[in-house]
Amino acid sequence: MKTLSKEQFTSYLRSALHNLYYPDQLRRSPLTEIFGIDQHFNASALLHRILIDAIEKLKPGQGEPPQSRSWRIYEVLVYRYIRQFDRDVVANQLGISGRQFRREQRTALETLADSLTREYSLETKITAMQEDEIGEETDAPDVFKVPVPDELSWLKDTQNHVPTMLRQVMKAVLNLSRSLAERFAVHINWTQEEDIPDLDIPELALRHILLTLISVATPLSSGKSLNIFVTSSEKKVLVEIVPQGLLERTNEILENSQKSLLIVRQLMELYNGTFTLLNDPGHYSVRLTFPSIEKIPVLIIDDNPDAILLFQRYGSNTRYSVTGVREPDKAVHLAEVLSPKIILLDLMMPGVDGWEVFNLLRQNPITSAIPVVVVSILPQELLALAMGANAFLQKPISQNDFLNLLNQFFPENNRS
Repeated sequence: MKTLSKEQFTSYLRSALHNLYYPDQLRRSPLTEIFGIDQHFNASALLHRILIDAIEKLKPGQGEPPQSRSWRIYEVLVYRYIRQFDRDVVANQLGISGRQFRREQRTALETLADSLTREYSLETKITAMQEDEIGEETDAPDVFKVPVPDELSWLKDTQNHVPTMLRQVMKAVLNLSRSLAERFAVHINWTQEEDIPDLDIPELALRHILLTLISVATPLSSGKSLNIFVTSSEKKVLVEIVPQGLLERTNEILENSQKSLLIVRQLMELYNGTFTLLNDPGHYSVRLTFPSIEKIPVLIIDDNPDAILLFQRYGSNTRYSVTGVREPDKAVHLAEVLSPKIILLDLMMPGVDGWEVFNLLRQNPITSAIPVVVVSILPQELLALAMGANAFLQKPISQNDFLNLLNQFFPENNRS
């Protein structure tokens, strides 16, 4: 790799930090070549770890005064890049102006760049530069910080996300928010009902929504508690964030957070959700309403336990709930109980002809209207369709074959 200037290195570093949680972007970062990991199959994860470790190594020792320059550099890097908080939010938390924060951010990036240069002996790859070569800090393109609805719309147009488990995302968000909560001596209480359905929103978008709102609500709870309640009703999931201790600066904090709250509102609307801010005297809370995804029950009738496990693995982390039955004589009864939306029936089962099970399903008034997909290792598609099957799959069946078939019966735009 040709020699690059320190300005270029810092620019690459800044871009990688903005994309710290975007593996595809990290994988394409020039830093992978600079650090000699570009040929590694897991280059994005390695670069992610290099950057996280480098920031943590800048953490001052216990004897360092809290208001020291070292602590300020570390906090800027952690809150801005590791925690991915909005620039205005971080400036507000540090009690500095936006202009001062830009200067602090620039200093923090320079310090991190120098630290990485020394640790990885990059002096021969990076030339010195003049003091005025460092450009003004500008954010990398980030759909979560552009307050224009049209510029957020691509997120929905290009999404192919799997259903998102709120409990899993909430745990990650609370873990990321731990340092911020400790800074304001806030205890976060999270209460969630059992059996909360999956959400029809990408995990990344949900995480940024929750992180942004918690970063706004935490200073309002200084010294007390921040309560988060999660409930569900009528195919919707309600998340309410309620600070317990309100400061005199409530209105000031909310005013400084208007841009962040606007982005949250736009993201919620993008995914057919709602955002409500309640700011009555003595009471402030945020209420989010998400559309949930109703799991589509799928019944597999196959004597082979490995085949059933395979289909269940294919259906994991999707909107399909896959149940298998190995005993053909129990299949019709189970179909009555489960009321699956679709049945996949294997024809070749020992002791029982799959066509017999097919006829029983068709003759039963409870199951007669359920679509049946005939599955066989033999090329019997014409026969299956002639016998009244709704579709045919020939083994071996890939995950794409399985999901593409189900999606034909249950198109994405018909989600609950």
